[in-house]
Amino acid sequence: MLIEFAVTNFRSIKNRQTITFQASGSVGKKINPDNLIFPKEKSHGGPFISTGVIYGANASGKSNFLKAILALGTMITNSNEYNLDKPIPVYDPFRLDPKSRQEPTIFEIDFIANDGQRYIYQVAFERLRVVREELFFFKTGQKLNRPTLIFSRKAGPKIEFGEYKGKRDFSILDNQLILTRAGFENLPTLTEAYRFFSKFLFVVTAQSTTLEDIMLGRIEYIFSNEVFIKYRESIISLVRAADTGISNIYTKDLQQKQRIKTVHPVFQNGIETGEEDFDLSEESTGTIKLLGLASIIVDVLEIGGVIVLDELDKHLHPLLTRMLIELFQSAVTNSTNAQLLFSTHDISLIDRDLFRRDQIFLVDKTIEGVSEITRLSNFTGISKIAPLEKWYMAGMFKAVPMINKYEITLPKNE
Repeated sequence: MLIEFAVTNFRSIKNRQTITFQASGSVGKKINPDNLIFPKEKSHGGPFISTGVIYGANASGKSNFLKAILALGTMITNSNEYNLDKPIPVYDPFRLDPKSRQEPTIFEIDFIANDGQRYIYQVAFERLRVVREELFFFKTGQKLNRPTLIFSRKAGPKIEFGEYKGKRDFSILDNQLILTRAGFENLPTLTEAYRFFSKFLFVVTAQSTTLEDIMLGRIEYIFSNEVFIKYRESIISLVRAADTGISNIYTKDLQQKQRIKTVHPVFQNGIETGEEDFDLSEESTGTIKLLGLASIIVDVLEIGGVIVLDELDKHLHPLLTRMLIELFQSAVTNSTNAQLLFSTHDISLIDRDLFRRDQIFLVDKTIEGVSEITRLSNFTGISKIAPLEKWYMAGMFKAVPMINKYEITLPKNE
């Protein structure tokens, strides 16, 4: 479970900005209670929101917050592949300030791993080296208190250990992470913290390879392996519920390659008389995306993971987008406390019946090109009756494009 993520000096984000899943005290617990997660463990704090939506104008930096989460996960799972004296691939500082170009990028994340332990992980890094890496945890069974150190590493070979058991002699390069070692060494104290990023965190941004390729790969994998039979049944039921006309899905071997086939009923005079198979490539773009999203969402809901998606609504009807969101906001379909964070331009989702005010994040960009994020719950004086959608479109919360049509110059017809 994701509690909070903070990022400093990454792409258009210059100053420390935070996305928190902690429910806001300014929004009552009785408002949309199904959208909240109430942990039983005292050290977890809470309650937390189950879903978060990010709004903002084009080029405001919405995607950069999601890319920051992706960059952290990528660095943790792949830093063992970084070679000596090579740049850290995800180092991408704010470039519109000469000073920021030379300063570290900082990622901070507060999360609950699958073992029920709450962790705080922080990493600061420059182009060629990690300047700080620290991991803390909260002792279970105790009311929220100060985090306890597991390890702390500053630039250089020295590592300070706290409540840590296991190997202490790490031979790592300046551009690699200690936490990455838990992915291929027996380090029981670090295993579950690492596993949160390798197994329970799914991040798909619009530019991370091709969205369709990622999703199609998952579909082919799930429908080609018998161990995923319960996932297949859930995916098919979700696609049926979306009124796609698909009654079944299966894979077929064609020239040593698995092809996904969809099954549609055939009708004659209003009576179902048979079936017709289609190749997935013959389906609409929206249906293909829905099927791909279903393959990820079903997995996340099963294991209690966190899914981060850029442009969730792209190619989907607003009612389908709403249906996917509601899967995370129902105790019936989300018994594992899975979470969803996504960006969108679909203003029909700014709905009090769907979201609490502390679930809506707004990204705005300053005149200096700096992205800043806030929550709708931070705004005061909001009418409890007026539609939030109209307030947003009127620019009351910013995070909308400031269009100046007088700047537009078109060629004149002579």
